[in-house]
Amino acid sequence: MDERKQFWFMATDKPFEWTKNQDFKELESMTDVTLGKDAKIWAISPEKGVVSWDQSKHWEISSSTSGVKFQKIYANPWNDQVWAVDAVGNVYFRESENKPAWKKEKKGPKVQMLATIDNGVVGLDMSNDLWYRKFPNYQGNSGNWEKLDELSDILSKTRVADTSNAMEFS
Repeated sequence: MDERKQFWFMATDKPFEWTKNQDFKELESMTDVTLGKDAKIWAISPEKGVVSWDQSKHWEISSSTSGVKFQKIYANPWNDQVWAVDAVGNVYFRESENKPAWKKEKKGPKVQMLATIDNGVVGLDMSNDLWYRKFPNYQGNSGNWEKLDELSDILSKTRVADTSNAMEFS
C-alpha cells in the first residue's frame, strides 16, 4: 500500500513488476494490509479492527479484541499465525484458524514494528533494539522474547533456506 492508499501487488505472470490493484477498492480504506498463507488478505479497518478476505468475496471481521485499536498487521506466509501491534506498541497474535482468539503478549517488549520469519517473529522496540520470539506453536517455544545483539543473530535463530537455485543479480 502506498502513501495514497493504493494497493499494489506483484503479479505471478510478470515477475518483479508491481501492478496496481483494480479489484479490491475496499483496500483503499484500510490503514494497513498484508498477505498471509494461501493468499489470505489481512487488514486494519478504518475503525482499527482486524479484517480478512479469503477468496470468499467478502471481508470478515476477526474475533474481538475488546476495543483494542490496532495500527499494524503482520501475517505469516508459512502458517496461519497473524500478529498485530496497537497504538502504544503492545503485541497481539492469533495462533491459527483453529485458535482464532487474539492474545496479548505479556512478556514481550513494546514494539514499533514486527517481521515474521520462518519460525518466529522479530520486533523492533521503541529504543531500536531487535527482539526475537519463536512462534507460539513452534517446537521448544518458551513464550519468551530474546533480545538480539546484532541483526546477524537472526540467522542463528532461523532455518537457512536452500539457495542453490537462487537468481543472481548484477
